[in-house]
Amino acid sequence: MLAPGKKIIRKRGRIVWLDKEKKIPKVATGDSVRGELHLQTYYGKIKIAQKDEKGTLIRSDDGSIIYNQVDCKDEIWMVLRKPIEKVNFTSDVIIDNHLAEHLKQQLQNGTKQNELKDFQGKYLRHLRCRVASGRGFMDPNNVTQVKAHTYQSSKDYKNFIFADSGEISFLACLRIVMGIGI
Repeated sequence: MLAPGKKIIRKRGRIVWLDKEKKIPKVATGDSVRGELHLQTYYGKIKIAQKDEKGTLIRSDDGSIIYNQVDCKDEIWMVLRKPIEKVNFTSDVIIDNHLAEHLKQQLQNGTKQNELKDFQGKYLRHLRCRVASGRGFMDPNNVTQVKAHTYQSSKDYKNFIFADSGEISFLACLRIVMGIGI
């Protein structure tokens, strides 16, 4: 778990020099911990809105969007923003079903995957896909919160950055330091 590490020493933000004329900085050496606390992929949470057969949102009488309900709560999915070149249209679950069908028709007509266009004729660079985990999908209640956003939203599910846990030993150390327990 330990790996050799080097670090340039700074004092009040400025580099400490051994020889200022020859530009030789003072370097501290030692051991550092090797591993990942969090994986490098960041996820988002979204609420799934109800849509009619044409793909338009269903709204209530006051104009607010109606969301799908699971156990009397709004249905929330974990999503990942993928580059259009890496999207697998056969296995990935694209959030917007009507957009997915529109893109599949373009692919059948011979359009290259990086030249796909949306309904307005704009080129797509990324698509939001549901995050697979094990045999199903990632549970929004069991995801690790990395940090809170600087500018908070009125919607609670939008206020954090989420990621997968890295190695279990680092997660256990983090939970002990934070006082959460294992």
